[in-house]
Amino acid sequence: MSLVSCTFIASDDAIPASTLEAVVVRVFSEDGATFVTQGATDEDGELVLELEDATTYWVRFFKLGYAFESRLT
Repeated sequence: MSLVSCTFIASDDAIPASTLEAVVVRVFSEDGATFVTQGATDEDGELVLELEDATTYWVRFFKLGYAFESRLT
């Protein structure tokens, strides 16, 4: 099993656009049945997670007051 660094960036599309701090990023198996890991974005709106290479995941973003697409892979 080989791990790779995956960077997630959360931003607000409002004008002017800005990054979002403290967005919870939850990673699941591709079918959504198995929780893999989670973390929160930093002050720059970024989160780096080590994930298994050549694998497709289902990713969900959560922050109070914001709506994100519900199924991102």
